[in-house]
Amino acid sequence: MIFALLVAASLWIWRRPLSVTFELAVHGDQYTHGLLILPVSFALILLWWNSNQNTGSPAFAIGSGLMAGALLISRRAARRLATSPDLPLAAVIFGLVSWWIDAFVLCFGIRTMRKYVFQLCFLFWLIPLPATVLDSIVLMLQRGSALASVALVIGSPSSHSFRPAL
Repeated sequence: MIFALLVAASLWIWRRPLSVTFELAVHGDQYTHGLLILPVSFALILLWWNSNQNTGSPAFAIGSGLMAGALLISRRAARRLATSPDLPLAAVIFGLVSWWIDAFVLCFGIRTMRKYVFQLCFLFWLIPLPATVLDSIVLMLQRGSALASVALVIGSPSSHSFRPAL
């Protein structure tokens, strides 16, 4: 129950950056994966969750300390969000994802978090990459595709001895 309240509080606190992130996902082809991250991560946790499992003891001190750090990161980045929305948005969403993981640690303990480390870290794919990083990745992929195409054309045996079929 506490975990649900912490997640609900985070949705209220980070409502504007979340709406910007989902708007990017709906309107930008580069960010469409963001629409799948939350449901897939949640489904993976539910698939592995066993209600009879020993969840360990909640880690209130560690979880609350980490949650305070996540709030601090988000607050500092949110101040810069109005001037340059690219990099600060990634930092704010990083703070949100950290909050969710830290809330999980606070409520279920470190031992349980270790069992679900992939499912929880999968949430980091929700962070939108800054345009400069995304542009460099796209450029690298375009160059690699062009080089592969050239290598296929030059390296194919039929390109050396081209004879039209009659």
